Amino acid sequence: MWTAIDPAIFVQAPEAALANDGASGSSQSEAWMKCIDRLLAIRSLEDDWDGQGTPAPGQRLVESAIILAALLRQGGLRAPDLTVQTPAEGVVFDWWGSNRSLFEIEVSDPYIAHVCRSADDGDPTHWMIRGIDDRLVPRQAVGA
Repeated sequence: MWTAIDPAIFVQAPEAALANDGASGSSQSEAWMKCIDRLLAIRSLEDDWDGQGTPAPGQRLVESAIILAALLRQGGLRAPDLTVQTPAEGVVFDWWGSNRSLFEIEVSDPYIAHVCRSADDGDPTHWMIRGIDDRLVPRQAVGA
């Protein structure tokens, strides 16, 4: 279970994902509520949600995504620009920057998330957040 998020994830997040981007606290509260509402809608999906037989994300996975969202908010990230289920039975949070940068967190299994940070000017970097102690596990950068 996620009980806290390693502060290193917030250092790695691009400015576009940080809550101090000029958005008011009220608009961020509303945006985070929309994110949670979207996660609750994802939790109620049934198999074949896309009409092509795709299984719905599991309850435990979605519940871990809800907890992760709350921890990300507490850590100072602004609400994601997109919260969506994946055909691989996961949940993705995306933040987009003005320079075509992307910060993405995909919950692929309960309490396991893959993080990707990419910018227009360089190769993306990837790492993982895992389970109980939430230590960041570096992964090989694409193209390295």
